[in-house]
Amino acid sequence: MSDLRRFFKRAAERSADEVIQHRGSPDPRDFRSPALLFARCLKGRPEFSGLDAESATSLIDDELDAMFPGHPAPWVALGLPDYDSREEPCDPRTDFLTVWDEISTPFKPGSFVHEAAKLADEKPLDFNGRFKAADATLERLLSVCYWLGQLAKDGEFFLSCRDAGDVLVVSATTASQLLRRAEKLEFLAPVGEYSPKDRVRRQAKAWRFIGGEVPSAGATTTGPADGVPALDGNGSGPAAGGDAEGTRREGGMRGPRRTAP
Repeated sequence: MSDLRRFFKRAAERSADEVIQHRGSPDPRDFRSPALLFARCLKGRPEFSGLDAESATSLIDDELDAMFPGHPAPWVALGLPDYDSREEPCDPRTDFLTVWDEISTPFKPGSFVHEAAKLADEKPLDFNGRFKAADATLERLLSVCYWLGQLAKDGEFFLSCRDAGDVLVVSATTASQLLRRAEKLEFLAPVGEYSPKDRVRRQAKAWRFIGGEVPSAGATTTGPADGVPALDGNGSGPAAGGDAEGTRREGGMRGPRRTAP
């Protein structure tokens, strides 16, 4: 599947989530049409730069015809709902044609997560051989979560299964299973209560990375942009002499330390 088609699917999922999250709200400010966020996501793509509503829709039609040949409702097959947040029937293609020219602010889904993923690729956590080669995706998830905590002001961050799956190139279901494993291994801790209502609305869960401190090794503390973070010998809990509760109260992981030469 091409990058553009993958982006279509992701943007459609996010647009559907937006409708579901605001479904049934009596507040007029919460109204969401099926293709509104989808259109905002595509506004930021270079392939759609300068296109009017008809041209943009034609480009999408061509791609969807190839993705879902002969399907009677390819826009719905992509993942867009055929109803709005008031639960009224609404054709997503017609809605896209209506909202496209009205949108001036693009939306980049998961931009914060992608920034953390880039840092994770440049400076991944060192697990000192704790995991096997088959756990490479889990290791990358933990590195992404570490950097999300570093980028957040208070160490707490939101991460949905869809965004995690996108940067890990796995399904949302697999990403959910990896997040649960990371929590079980005490690398991640949920922040606050995740209610049944949040689950129905597919809200992203709030997390804090608690996977331990970086061993001092006689080095001095640096900011997140310096050095490569490394976990202690068993991969969880603080290094010798560390204060786990103190680390959490300070707002997440302390900055990485550079290993002394």
